[in-house]
Parts: sequence; structure tokens; C-alpha cells
Amino acid sequence: MRHSQFGALFAAVSVVALLSTGSALAQSSERAAADARIGAEIRGRLDEGDARTRGSDAYRYDDYRVQLHAGQRLQAELRSSDFDAYLAIYAEGRTSGEPLATDDDGAGSGSNARLRFTPESEGVYIVRARPYSGLETGNYTLALSERAAPRQPRPGRISVGRDVSGRLTSGDAEDDDGNIFDAYAFRAGAGERVAVLLESDDFDPVLRIGRMIGGSFVELAQNDDGAGKGLNSYLVFTAPQAGEYVIQATSAGSGGEGGYRLSLEQGPPAPTARTITIGENVDGRLTADSARSDSGARADLYRFTGRAGQRVAISLSSDDFDSYLELFDANHNSLATDDDSGGALNARLTYTLPEDGDYLVEARTFSDGMGRYDLKLE
Repeated sequence: MRHSQFGALFAAVSVVALLSTGSALAQSSERAAADARIGAEIRGRLDEGDARTRGSDAYRYDDYRVQLHAGQRLQAELRSSDFDAYLAIYAEGRTSGEPLATDDDGAGSGSNARLRFTPESEGVYIVRARPYSGLETGNYTLALSERAAPRQPRPGRISVGRDVSGRLTSGDAEDDDGNIFDAYAFRAGAGERVAVLLESDDFDPVLRIGRMIGGSFVELAQNDDGAGKGLNSYLVFTAPQAGEYVIQATSAGSGGEGGYRLSLEQGPPAPTARTITIGENVDGRLTADSARSDSGARADLYRFTGRAGQRVAISLSSDDFDSYLELFDANHNSLATDDDSGGALNARLTYTLPEDGDYLVEARTFSDGMGRYDLKLE
């Protein structure tokens, strides 16, 4: 990795350390992240001797360490004329697990990447610059900046058992992608489940639920087309902690305007979790009487115990429906999802567990199917 930075990216001691250990680092499969800061522009290069992952899907990468505070709106833009740029961001110490956010072609031109990320908590995060696939090399430019917070309207109020009617207009607040939205706040206790339905005959509704942190909206859940709801959006949300949450009512794609109806109800009980152990295969069946997932699809829930740093592979296959997997921590915070990585309409995900404890696997249909399935935890 060769890089220079405008705006005094590196302290002199960091540069000396990199130069003095460069030969040894080139032989390692991992490399310490270089310190970076908001406002920096980094000119780098991926070389043959750079850090790389292992396995059939291996890629080369450079990592950059950046300090962020809760609610800070990071934008990272990676440009290269030598390879298809790809960006990922991780919490420090967890780069072997699933990234917190990724982007491929978000810069809007060619194959450059633009990643936008708002952390829920203060800490150190790792921005990874890499090709989309393979062991490509070449020059790149990485720019780190802080996005100005969009205008956040004062949310209306909604409570469980109530509904509101509203209208999206061109004068409403806009999100990062230019989509107009209305916002409504509600309170929930830790573990409380609520069901939210957004209906409209004028546009394709999209629901987002999140929290306001440092003046920014941090999304926790989203739904476009709820199972069995047509183009209407339906979401069952489990509050990870007691507090105030915000619903954003918006549309799929920019320009969606018109009337809507938003309702908030007590959510259905969560599926009862069955025990599964690592190495076990389960033959299951989703029926008309199966519990419903947060998206409204039929689902079975499984609980297993893992340890920090353990890498698990979960696969769900069925000849009867389009399989979908989701992994949660014990508090029902979503960690990873997958739809079709298992080939055809089967699902498969791999994940490195962040800590010792219990985890939940949700085996469900992508939409509203039912039938037999095979679940494997390895």
C-alpha cells in the first residue's frame, strides 16, 4: 500500500512506523489500519504485497481507522480507474465479521463507490477500500467527509392503537436520497413489539423506523412491500431498549406524492424460539398456522449459543418457497440477512459472532409462501 494524504493525514510517528515495518507487513494476511480523519483525501494504491483475505472470494484491501461520534454523518467516496471500487465499514476489532455498511457504485458514475454511515455510538471505525471482487491492483483516491444533517421536521405523535392520515407533498423534508417523508414519534418499552402499516393509493409506500441520535435519524428497520399487503408497507418492530422511536413515512423512489394512512398497533407475539446446536440439521415446515416475522412473512425461530470470534454458516433450502434467513442477537437486534446466496432461491449466510452468548436464527419465506425446508447450522 502506498498512500499520501492532503491535510496532514498521518502524524510523523505513524509514517516512520509504516516505513520501518513495510516489508514485514507485506507478508502478512492482515495489516494495521492507517489513521485517517474527516476532511482527508487519501491517494493510495493496492499492490501485490498488500493485505488480502483468504478463500475463493479473496480480495486485496487497505484499511483506514477513523474516530466518529454518535450521530456523526460520515461519507466515504472511493474512486479508481483501475478497478471496480467497493467500500465497507466495520467497528474496530470486528473486521473479520459482517460490515456495518457497504457500497459498490453509489458515487453515481462508472464503478466508483460512495458509502454513507451514521454510527449509533461513539467509537473507532474501520473504512475498508477494496475492489468489488478478485485480487485487482491499482491506484485510488479515498475522500472522507461529514455530510450536513438534512432538515429534520418536528415529528408528529402517534401511539399504539391509533392511526393518522397524511399527505406527502413537494414541500416536505427530504432524506439523503432526495425522497420526501413525514415523521411520527412513539414511545416503546424494551422488547415491546409494535406493528406499523403504511397504506397509499397514490404512491408505493416505504416505512422506516429509527432513533434520533445526535440530531440525525439512525435507521433500525425498514420495509417496502409487506407480505400479503401488495405495495403497502408493513413492519413489526421490536424495540431494543426503552425510549422514543421515529417512524418515517416515505415512498419507493423520488417524486412519490399523495395521501396515505399510517397505523400503529400492538405487535403479534414473537415466534417461540426452538433450540438448535452448531452442527445440527433441522427438517421443518412452514404452515398457515406458523408465526409471522417482523415483515409479516411466515417464520420459525431458532436459538443457539456461540462464542466470541466463532464463525458460523447458516443455510436454508426449500423446494416449496423462496428462502430467507436473518440472524439476531439475544435482544433481537438484526446482525445479518440473506436471500439467495445458497443458489437458486435458497439462502445462506456466514457471520463471525461478536461475543459469547445466545443468538437467534429466523428461517422464513421471502414473501408469503409455505412448505417444507431444511435448515443447517455449521
